[in-house]
Amino acid sequence: MNIPLRIRNLIKRHDTNDPYKIAKELGITVLAVELPERTYGIFKRVLGRKYVLVNDSLPEGIQRFIVAHELGHFLMHPGYSYYRMENRGYYASTKKEEEADQFALLLLKNNM
Repeated sequence: MNIPLRIRNLIKRHDTNDPYKIAKELGITVLAVELPERTYGIFKRVLGRKYVLVNDSLPEGIQRFIVAHELGHFLMHPGYSYYRMENRGYYASTKKEEEADQFALLLLKNNM
């Protein structure tokens, strides 16, 4: 999977590297909500609608990273729906989590 190419195309298509703006243009609602302490973020589809829930107790910069991470899952891993947690558990695909982390880092690192 060529993540840098995906990032370049995504930024070109949306004219931004802001994960919040990209999510909005993709029809994904981002909500900062109270989540269990060690749950950082969740991507869910509910009745055809797409949501990213991010833990509202996290610092703003971490929330931004989590939104970018979950956006990476949405774009690269259709059907993959796990929670983003500190100290990931056995249920999560390490490869998919690493790809989403790389996606988030490259998206946020790219200056517009």
